[in-house]
Amino acid sequence: MGLDMYLSTNSKKVCKAALEAIGGEMWRLPYGDAIYWRKANAIHGWFVDNLMGGNDNYSTCNVSVPDLIKLRDTCKEVIAGSKLVVGDVLEFQRVNPGTGRLETVKERVMVIEDPSTAERLLPTRSGFFFGSTGYDDYYFDQLVITVKGIDAILDNVEQYTQHSVGDLTWSSWREKGEVDEWNVTFHYHASW
Repeated sequence: MGLDMYLSTNSKKVCKAALEAIGGEMWRLPYGDAIYWRKANAIHGWFVDNLMGGNDNYSTCNVSVPDLIKLRDTCKEVIAGSKLVVGDVLEFQRVNPGTGRLETVKERVMVIEDPSTAERLLPTRSGFFFGSTGYDDYYFDQLVITVKGIDAILDNVEQYTQHSVGDLTWSSWREKGEVDEWNVTFHYHASW
């Protein structure tokens, strides 16, 4: 069990481009999960705080292209303000596949030297099966995956209409190069 998170789209082309950018597999066609995260609790927290009104209740929320740009830019800012350095020794136990016996393993972990930018812009979030709340290489890698995936999405969509009602403005997006007004949509959902 764990925090499993998905950014889904109704566009096969956009989904495929994002998955190729992050090295994922296309396993749900024709509509699918463009980005999959596991235990990326800081990314989950961003969606909860920015798009779900702080209500973390397994629900699905709509995600606009400007939302994706905001998330990507936040990740980029954290990456730019972070430097990975060798951190503490992590000690854990695992079953040796050759002998079947329990063994103790020690590994050095990489950590963000000064996590103040990460803590301010994209803080980790604790929860049942949410994973580590450390600012380490796993946290950093999830930000990189997010940026790559969103960049690929943005490379494959274009705005084709803009609507306004009073102070509210929104846009419709389609696959680049398409002449039909096929609206590309995005949804975020998580489970644990």
